[in-house]
Amino acid sequence: MVDRRDLVDTYFRGQRRALLGEPEAGPFQTPEEFFKGFIEPDRYFTHGWELVGRQDELNQLTTLLIDDSALVTMLLGAPGNGKTRLLREVVGRVQRERPDFAVRFVSPTEDIKAQHLEELGQGAKLLVVDDAHDRDDLNQLMRYASAPENKAKLLLALRPYGRAMVRNQASLAAVDSPQVATVELRARSKEDARALAAHVLQACGGPVGAAEAIAELTYLTPLVTVLAAQIVAKENMPPALIGNSENFQEHVLARLEKIIAGQIVTGSDVPKLQAVLRMVALLQPVVFDDPGLLNVLRDVEGLEQEDVQRLLRLLSEGGVLFKRGLRHRLAPDLLADSIIQRNFIDAN
Repeated sequence: MVDRRDLVDTYFRGQRRALLGEPEAGPFQTPEEFFKGFIEPDRYFTHGWELVGRQDELNQLTTLLIDDSALVTMLLGAPGNGKTRLLREVVGRVQRERPDFAVRFVSPTEDIKAQHLEELGQGAKLLVVDDAHDRDDLNQLMRYASAPENKAKLLLALRPYGRAMVRNQASLAAVDSPQVATVELRARSKEDARALAAHVLQACGGPVGAAEAIAELTYLTPLVTVLAAQIVAKENMPPALIGNSENFQEHVLARLEKIIAGQIVTGSDVPKLQAVLRMVALLQPVVFDDPGLLNVLRDVEGLEQEDVQRLLRLLSEGGVLFKRGLRHRLAPDLLADSIIQRNFIDAN
């Protein structure tokens, strides 16, 4: 049935009812559906690690979401600061403390239409939007949440520059300023980073004594702490070898890109896969058989359609590209940012 749905959604979009006898897939997902593929323990990028050093923010979010006075709660944090991991934790807590809430994530690659909102029903609900700064349809959600009969609350995770945009959208939807709450991720301490690095190193069978050096270099960005600890453990790489790098974060992300390519393919396929990664980072979200994407990869990178589709499938199977609706995104976002920075942006 999973294969049938994929075929229908790709080639006969909007015809699920006619061909399969079931309703269309909408933009709303259960937490289990949203995090599917993101909690595999053997992958470099996973939200399965223990949450370390975010107890204050977790408590603040839980209080705001359970309190009926706040309609919209913003979680603000820089790239790689752990917003999505915190969402997973707080949603689990809300589900335990407020079982009357229907919790739904908004798919990052599907647009919200009026009929999708109507299908949510009249019960109390919490709608969660990750990377809300990337969306063009927040006004729909704001208007929906502002109507008391819908019994809806919004939890929006976004980068700090999106704060003013969200407040503006809330104002246009007649959501009063006191009904919009904000929780901002504080800067991580070196002690938090050391505990996180030690947890990852131990889980991966690496040298726990390296946690101090990793924390010293990565404490500002938890995602890089996790990735660096895995690279040190899985690649048997002493931190001292990369500790003198001018920009350790970029070093780790560049190393991760090479590891991804080297694990998934060999030989002449390695530069081809790196070319696909470059284009996906720049153009995501992508549909595998989109003629526009295939033409770009042919014209810019000289790759044939058969190679592109094979390599995209391998990236998906390898847990690097994650499917959301019909489209795929590269994970983590910080890796996509890094690829763009290294390949498409220079000093000028």
